[in-house]
Amino acid sequence: ERLMVVPLVAGGAVEGAMAVWRTGGQPFDDRDLQFLLGLSQQAMVALRNARLFNEALKHHRSGALDRAETIYRLLLDKVAEHADLLHLLGVIAHQTGHSGEALPLIDRAIAKNGAVADYHNNRGLVLLRLGRAGEALAGFDRAIALRADYADAHSNRGNALHELDRL
Repeated sequence: ERLMVVPLVAGGAVEGAMAVWRTGGQPFDDRDLQFLLGLSQQAMVALRNARLFNEALKHHRSGALDRAETIYRLLLDKVAEHADLLHLLGVIAHQTGHSGEALPLIDRAIAKNGAVADYHNNRGLVLLRLGRAGEALAGFDRAIALRADYADAHSNRGNALHELDRL
């Protein structure tokens, strides 16, 4: 068996290792090593981004919206048009009273991945705040179609029907 291991390095500190092995065949050469080093660098970028994303979520959930938004935007600069980041930035815009700014962000998230019920539910909430209950109802219906047991979307659908005097 043959084994090749490279360190996972961030900020000069080793945070782990990446290993590959093969049974039989030729020994690993310099080209294999360079390839594995490249993969390890990409892995560290992904790990750093995941850690930042988790940090931003913690801030968002605790109500530190300014800090969460800063990190989301930093990550969006690194991973352009990331659906979750666009959606969460839209949610923060809505939470801070900027629903007009929230809608295009959530729409971009839906354009990237229209199969996420939360995106459609939050789009509906934004539309309700903007006084567009009919469009909001369609968003809640789409969220429910994607996830039939989505209690918040059902409740929000009822609010939209009430706004439309259909309840």
